[in-house]
Amino acid sequence: MENPFSSLKIDDSSFLHDQERQYCQCCGKSRMYLCYTCNVPVHDSLKTPKLKLPYQFDIIKHPREYMGKSTSPQAVILAPEECTLHTYPKIPLYDSNKTLLLYPGQEAKPLSFFFIDKAKNIDPDNNDSSFNRVVVIDATWRQAQSIVKHKALNELPVVKLSEHRTNYWRFHKDNPSTCLSTIEAIYYFCVEHFQLTHDPLNTPYDGRYDNLLFYFSFFHQQMRELVQTKGKSFQAFMAREFMSDAFITK
Repeated sequence: MENPFSSLKIDDSSFLHDQERQYCQCCGKSRMYLCYTCNVPVHDSLKTPKLKLPYQFDIIKHPREYMGKSTSPQAVILAPEECTLHTYPKIPLYDSNKTLLLYPGQEAKPLSFFFIDKAKNIDPDNNDSSFNRVVVIDATWRQAQSIVKHKALNELPVVKLSEHRTNYWRFHKDNPSTCLSTIEAIYYFCVEHFQLTHDPLNTPYDGRYDNLLFYFSFFHQQMRELVQTKGKSFQAFMAREFMSDAFITK
């Protein structure tokens, strides 16, 4: 199975291979790579890429979600100025004229619906859309269905992404293979937004958001190596639930 990230412009993460468990300087807990309590790296932070995203992203996580398995802390670490984490049911009140809910519900419209009339070559750092915030749900599929009914979210316009197959390695029988992890969802939103607001001939996508998958791609490679050291095929490992089309959203 080939590396699904080989064509992306992701910074070198090889230094993480030598990482040992360290105590988080904020909370004092022993962590490996990053602290999912404080949303900070526990390695040399100067080696961690920092990104500028086109929108503010509010991540709403279910309280029963184990953050050690969640990809949400990765988003907050890599794009700290745009990504904020909230725990359900404590959800801010949002302006429905300026906020989109990213959720593949029946009433969800593709991203192109909100940008179809926009001129090309809009600077993504200074977009002229009326929207300035995107709400992302970090929960299992069943948990997410209850979160989106919250009064702070149920009046928001709902947007969905084009279908992308997840590369996440944690499986859940309730979810299809197109059910993305949180960091994947934010990444694909940013990429699709760029492609919709730029002329593909004059300004093709330049990989500016690929580093959102900095940790994700590293952990993916770690899992590949772990499975292969046990004499198993990673492709078979990733496909072992395909009969039920099952992956987990985190």
